[in-house]
Amino acid sequence: MEARFQIALDAYDRIVGLVLDQIAVDGSITKAPGGGEVAGRSPSIAANRD
Repeated sequence: MEARFQIALDAYDRIVGLVLDQIAVDGSITKAPGGGEVAGRSPSIAANRD
C-alpha cells in the first residue's frame, strides 16, 4: 500500500508540482472579523440553551 501511495504522490508531484516542504499550517483559532450578530448563534451555544 505504501508503494502505491508513493507512486501516486510522485505522479501528482510531476503533474501539479506538489512541494510539501513549503507548506505552512496554522492551527490558531480566532474570531472572524465579519462575525457578530450577522453570523448568528454559535451551534455550541445554541445546543447549551435548548
